[in-house]
Amino acid sequence: MIRNLVNYQIDLVNLKILLRLQQLGKDKKVLQQTLLEPGYVDKDTWTGLLDQSIEDIRTRLSFTPYFPAIAEGFESLAEHKSFARLETLMDDFIIEQFRKAKYLNSGVEPLVGFWLAKEAEIKTLRFILVSKLSHVDAEKIKSRLRVSYA
Repeated sequence: MIRNLVNYQIDLVNLKILLRLQQLGKDKKVLQQTLLEPGYVDKDTWTGLLDQSIEDIRTRLSFTPYFPAIAEGFESLAEHKSFARLETLMDDFIIEQFRKAKYLNSGVEPLVGFWLAKEAEIKTLRFILVSKLSHVDAEKIKSRLRVSYA
């Protein structure tokens, strides 16, 4: 379970790196230097996707276990040019994968699940406080909240 978590996080960070460098117009050399060691998707696949469109990236990554959970984020990125929805869905995916760990009665998985839950709660609290300071409507805040671990 923890090995899967690490591989998922590596791939999701690499995906964010790929999409951000693509928006900045960087070349493959920069991408190769910034990618993390491969999770489930290897570095050659990531570098091959740098010159592709968002739709092509979406198609090429459709075989990954996390893709169905973040597909909506690609649509939001293509429409609004914002990573907010994609990053929220990525965090939600990680939490969902570890939700079953709280039912285990031994091992390190429940502790890691608790740590992920606390991290998600801190992100949520920070988001709410920043939104309140920026005078964002309450309904808009609710629509952008992450999934809860509980």
